[in-house]
Amino acid sequence: MSRQNFRDNFENKSEIIRQVYRTKPLATNREIQKTIFEVYDGLEVSSQLIISSIGKYKTRKDPAASKQALNLAKKYLGLFAEDLGFAYYWLKRAAA
Repeated sequence: MSRQNFRDNFENKSEIIRQVYRTKPLATNREIQKTIFEVYDGLEVSSQLIISSIGKYKTRKDPAASKQALNLAKKYLGLFAEDLGFAYYWLKRAAA
């Protein structure tokens, strides 16, 4: 990310947090704070604001794991077309 001045290019803090999260989806709250501080000329964000913007670190999903579960659910849906309850279980688990 290029260095930006918060005053020159106004965005609210929540949107900045989401933008950093899109670039670094596996970053911890501390890493997000550090990145924002470095890129936006000392702009500080609280952990509580990060949690309210993108959720807790422990509950944020790993995009690769979610995609893997969805592919597995599709596989089971094809294999167990007769048992929709079992296929539904895997689809529900992939969506969670």
